[in-house]
Amino acid sequence: MGAALDWLVSLGAEAIWEDTENPHTTGKRFDARALTALLTGRVDVRLGTALPPHAEPPVVLATGGFGGRLARERGLLLRANPWSEGDALDWALSRGASVSAGMGEFYGRVMPARPARIREEDFVPLAQLYGRDARVLTDDGRDITPASVAWHENDLAQLVGPSAWFVVEHTNDRIEAARAAGGTVVGRDDGRLAVHVCGSVTHTIGGIRVDANARVVGLEGVWAAGVDAGGVAAGGYSSGLAQALVLGLAAAEDAAA
Repeated sequence: MGAALDWLVSLGAEAIWEDTENPHTTGKRFDARALTALLTGRVDVRLGTALPPHAEPPVVLATGGFGGRLARERGLLLRANPWSEGDALDWALSRGASVSAGMGEFYGRVMPARPARIREEDFVPLAQLYGRDARVLTDDGRDITPASVAWHENDLAQLVGPSAWFVVEHTNDRIEAARAAGGTVVGRDDGRLAVHVCGSVTHTIGGIRVDANARVVGLEGVWAAGVDAGGVAAGGYSSGLAQALVLGLAAAEDAAA
C-alpha cells in the first residue's frame, strides 16, 4: 500500500492529510475531485458507458462491482454511483471465470430511511455512525442488537437491511442531520429517541476471483481491479479505494510485463 501511495504522490497528487485520523487504518487522504481530475487527465475515462459485450482480451475489468444490482435486489439505498451494475462480473462469468467468497456482502453505512432526502453530497454527513451506542429494533419491535459492533459499523449496515430503528438515550449531530433531511425521529414513551434507518450499499465485497497479480482465475489475458475483484475483505471491511489503487497497479504491471 505504501508503494502505491508513493506512486500517486509521484504523479503530482497532494495529500490533504498525511494520516487518516483513525487508529484502525493507515494511509493518506486526498481531495477526491482533484485526484480524479489528475488521473483522468492521463487516460480516456468514459463514465456511465457499458462494457462492450464483445470485448476481447487483453482486458482490465474495473467497473466498480455490482452495488447497484445488489441494492435493488435487497431493497437497500444505493450510496454510490448508479452505473456499477455488474457488467464486468457478468462478462467474466460468461467466459469461465468464478466468483469469490462474500458474494452477499457489501460495504455501506446505516442511513436515514425514507422519506429522508439524501443527495450525493449527503452520503457522508447523513451516515448514522453511532450504532454501537444504540439498540437495534426491527419494524415490528424485535430487538436484533448484536453482542458487539465492529469499529467500522459495516456489520450494522448489513444487519439493518431495508428498514429498522436505532433507539438511543440522547440525540447527536447525526440524528439532527437526519431530522433536518426529513428523516423520521420520534420520542418513545420511555424517554428515548427512535430513528428510522436503512442499510445502504457503497460497494460490493464479493466479485470475480483473482490471484495476487489481479489476474482473473480461469481467464487468460484478463485482470480485475477495484471491487470487481472479490473476496479481499470477505467477513470484514477494507477500503474499496485502496483495493482499486493496489490491484489496479498490480494489473497494469502484470499486463505490461
